[in-house]
Amino acid sequence: MDLGKKGTRSDTVYKKIYNAIMSGYFKPGQRLVERDIADILQVSRTPVREALKQLEKEKMVKTVPYRGVMVTRLSLKEARQVYEVRSNLEGLAVRLAATNVNSHMLEQLETLIELNKEALKNNDTFSIATNNNEFHRTIVHNSDNDLLIEILNSLWAQVNILRLTSWSLPNKRPQETLLEHTAIYEAIRDGDAILAEQNMIKHLDNARQVVLAHLAKEEGVF
Repeated sequence: MDLGKKGTRSDTVYKKIYNAIMSGYFKPGQRLVERDIADILQVSRTPVREALKQLEKEKMVKTVPYRGVMVTRLSLKEARQVYEVRSNLEGLAVRLAATNVNSHMLEQLETLIELNKEALKNNDTFSIATNNNEFHRTIVHNSDNDLLIEILNSLWAQVNILRLTSWSLPNKRPQETLLEHTAIYEAIRDGDAILAEQNMIKHLDNARQVVLAHLAKEEGVF
């Protein structure tokens, strides 16, 4: 896979590495070698090092003693726990948001859906991932519950890793996610808090099934 054209700034390199992770080019558990990435992107090792540090802060990668920087991989147990917590809390968040509907939130959600339609056409995985994150964050922040927002903010890194796992498999989760996000948006727009919660839980459960089945197979759990 071509990671992109030549770039020199660390934020550009960051986006290219992030995109490579989210597209499945770099897989969970894979070692990332500064020198190799620098050669591919035709940049010095400095912006690569800075980009990897930023990704480590976001828990997308981690430094393993004697092995170097690795793409983060969650275990089956860790993934199950994240989905259990996330499903319940985001279900609550969207229910609260649907009872506090405002035009600004609706405009944001609709715009993100439209942006992802274009991103899917262009196979722009970085934009798809960014827009998906922002879709969920917009809903959470419109729950108007500070404690709920704080707890869910602490889960975003693990959520990104699970999304990576889901999208790196041969399935249609990105396309299905767009349809599921649309159903969530429509329920919020209509002020149907119960349906919005049901649609969110169904959306997360669909992703959960794909990821847990894959991790169970990897770990030999049947």
